Amino acid sequence: MPHLRHKASTYPFFLFALVLSACSHNTASSGMGGLPPLASSHSPAVAGGARTRVQSVGGTIAVSGQIANIYSSSKMLVKTTQCGYENVLSSASTTLSPSNLAPKAGLYATVSGTGSCSSSINASSITLSTAPAGSVPPGSVTVSGSIASISSATRFLMHTMQCGYEYIDHGSTTTIVGNGSSIAPGVAATIVGTGSCSSSITASSITLGGASPTPNPTVPKHIATWVMDEYWAQGENASSAQVRQYVTYAEGGLGNGKAANDCSSSGACFSVFYLNPNEISDSVNCPISGDSQFVTAASESWYVHETGYSDSAHRVHGEQSQSCHGSTITIPVYVANQASSAVQSFFRSYLQKNADGWNYYFMDHTAWDVVDQMYGPGGGFCPGSYNNWCTSTQEVPTASALVSAHGSFATAMVHTNGQPMRFFTNGLDPTPSAELAASSHFVGGVCENCVVDGGVFRPAMYATVLTDMALVDDTPNAAFVELNDGASPSGSAAQIAQRIVTVAVAWLGYSEGHTIVNANLEDNTNNLAVWPEDAIVPASPVESMSTSASNIAVGSNVWRREFSSCYEDGTAVGPCAAILNGTGSTVTISSSWLRQSYGHVVTLSGGDVTSGGSVSLTAVAFKANSTTIPPDQAILLVR
Repeated sequence: MPHLRHKASTYPFFLFALVLSACSHNTASSGMGGLPPLASSHSPAVAGGARTRVQSVGGTIAVSGQIANIYSSSKMLVKTTQCGYENVLSSASTTLSPSNLAPKAGLYATVSGTGSCSSSINASSITLSTAPAGSVPPGSVTVSGSIASISSATRFLMHTMQCGYEYIDHGSTTTIVGNGSSIAPGVAATIVGTGSCSSSITASSITLGGASPTPNPTVPKHIATWVMDEYWAQGENASSAQVRQYVTYAEGGLGNGKAANDCSSSGACFSVFYLNPNEISDSVNCPISGDSQFVTAASESWYVHETGYSDSAHRVHGEQSQSCHGSTITIPVYVANQASSAVQSFFRSYLQKNADGWNYYFMDHTAWDVVDQMYGPGGGFCPGSYNNWCTSTQEVPTASALVSAHGSFATAMVHTNGQPMRFFTNGLDPTPSAELAASSHFVGGVCENCVVDGGVFRPAMYATVLTDMALVDDTPNAAFVELNDGASPSGSAAQIAQRIVTVAVAWLGYSEGHTIVNANLEDNTNNLAVWPEDAIVPASPVESMSTSASNIAVGSNVWRREFSSCYEDGTAVGPCAAILNGTGSTVTISSSWLRQSYGHVVTLSGGDVTSGGSVSLTAVAFKANSTTIPPDQAILLVR
C-alpha cells in the first residue's frame, strides 16, 4: 500500500490536520486489540462493543468463533458464528483447554455455558484452538452444505459451511451414499476427500440428503464508512443523528471536535484524531499549532539527521509554501525521530491533553522504508538537496529500524487511564502483516488516493490495492481503509463512475471487520460524504481472495468477485457481484466470468445520502456477453 500524503484540512490542527472516528476511550471498545464491531443506529453497541441482537437464546448456549479482545482475566470478546460479537465471562470454575494455550486475541474459542446472544455468556468450558472450528486444512478434508449447480458429469459447485462456494470433483472411485437423493441443485451433501478450500476437492465419498446447513451471516446496515466530520467544513451540514446512522468512523482533529461530539460516546460510531508526528513544519512568523510547540520543546536529538551527522545544519529536511499575513513564505520541514523517548513523551502528553477522549488516532505520513519516509515537500530530504533521495539516515539507517521506530512510538501512546491509544497509519506497503505487528496499538492502514486521486482513476494501482487488501484481510484485527478523493459535481456521471469504482474495489477485497471505505468524493462541499451504495453489504463470497488479486482475476487486468447473499440496509437482495476493468479499453462481460445468474446492473442517481442520493437495483437490465464496462471503470451486478 503505497504512502501518499493526506490532503491539508480546512481547519488548523497538528500539521495539516485530518482525523478518523471511533468510540470513546472511556468505553470498553478503546481497550480492544482490534477494530470494534460495526455499529449502526439499528444495532446499538453495548458494553464491550457487542451489538444487541433480535434473537435471544436463553439458558444453555454453545458458540464458537475468533477472540477479538481480552478485557481482563475473566472477560473476553468473541466474534461468534452464532451471535456475532459476544462478551464471554469466565470464573475459577470454568474449564479451559488445552493446557498449552491461553486466551488471546486472534485465537479461536468454542464456548459452552449459560446466557444469551442478546446479553453475555457465562462460560462453563472454553476450548481454544489456533484455527476455526471445522476449518479445512490442505489434504484430507470434510465439508458439508448444499449443491449449488452442476458443472459436468464429474464436477459440481457446492455451497459449503467450511469453504464457501467450492468445486467438488468425483468419479468412478467415489463412493456415493444417496439416501434416496441424487446429485442435483439444492440437495444437501457431506463430502470427504482431498484438496483445499483455496482450490477444489476431489471426493472419496459423497453422502446426500439431510438438511442443508446454509450459512446465515449477520450483516450490518451498511459497509464500514469513514468520513470527514467537521465544524465549518466537510460534515458541517450533517446532524449528530445522521452521522450516527450512516458513519462508522468520523474524522476530525485539534480545534475541531465535531467528530468526537458526534461519535465518541455514542455507541453508534467512532472518532479518530489526526496527527503527523513524522513531519514538523518550522515557521516562526506564522506558527502551525502543535508544530510550534514541538520546535520550542525540541532538542537536536528529536530530529533525524543525514548519515554521519547530528547537528542542526545536517537535519533531514524539505520545504513547503505557507500563507502568512497575506503573502506566501517558504518554511523548512523536518523529520521527527520517532525512536526518541523524548519525542514519544512529547506526543503522549500532547494527545492526552488534546485528544484523550477520542477513540482512535490517525498517524499521517507513515512510510515503512527510509526513502519514502524521508520524502515530502520539496522532494527527497537528503542530503540537503531537494531533488535527492534518502536511502539511509543517522537515526534511522534501515527499513527495519524505521518499522521499529514507528512501532515503539505507537506503543508509547496511552490514554491517561493507562489504556492503549489505537492507531491507523497512512500506508502499509509492502508487508502489511509485519508492519502492523510492529505494535499492538496499530489497527490498520489507509491507502490514500490509491484508486481514485482527485477524480482521476489509477488503474495501474488496482492489482496492488487488491493484493494489499487480501493481506490485511488475513491479518487478525486489522483494517484496510480505501480513501479516494474528488470534487466532481454532485450526482454527475463523473462522480458516479468514481463511486462505482470505489465500492467495486471495496467489494472485491471485502471482509467484514477489515474493510473500511472513505469515498471522499465531494471534498469541495460541507456535506457528509456517505453514499446510498454504502448500504449494500456483500456477504457469503463465492470466490476467495486469500492471497492476491490473481485469486479473482478473470482476465488480464480484469477482476471479478461474487457473493451469494447480499443485503441493502439489512434486507436480503440475493446474489451480487463486482467486476473491475483495469485494461484501459472497454470490455464485454463474459458469461464464463460468472458462476451465478444476474439480471440487473446497480445504478446510482443524485449525490450523497443526506442530500437525497439513491440507488436502484432494477432500473437497468444486465445481459452476459453483451453488457460492457468502460475503460478503468467498474460495474455492480444484482439478481
